[in-house]
Amino acid sequence: MICSTITAMNVLNLPDFHREWVDLGLVRADDFIPHILKQPEYLSIQILPQAIKQQVVARYTEHVAWLDSFQDPKVVKMHITRNEFACVIPYIQDVDKTALLPDFISYTDKHDALRGVRFRDVFPELGRFGIGLGNQAQSLRGLARQLRAR
Repeated sequence: MICSTITAMNVLNLPDFHREWVDLGLVRADDFIPHILKQPEYLSIQILPQAIKQQVVARYTEHVAWLDSFQDPKVVKMHITRNEFACVIPYIQDVDKTALLPDFISYTDKHDALRGVRFRDVFPELGRFGIGLGNQAQSLRGLARQLRAR
């Protein structure tokens, strides 16, 4: 069994990862239980910009439909797996925490320096939205201030 944590870093890719491992026969569909990270808040999926949240909702809606297609009686914990993936949809839309993006950027910048790997190279789908741009974080801090002022 795999228990995974859903964060701002992996939320877009986790359904694809799950499905690939099931398709490869590495795990049964119900042997993968994701959990939504709530703390620290700056790693929460709720910090993501609306455009990414919309992508997440679409991907997770599709993934839940795929999970609903399983009829195998050996897949006994499917309701748990399905519900954990389904919970992402209302949770990501519940609260707007984009004001925490500067904290997320600071966190990724520090870890980039330690690892010698750039976040935006590993997660280009988030980099397109200006997340994890290292030295360009000042412009995102300005964006976060604007969002807070609304």
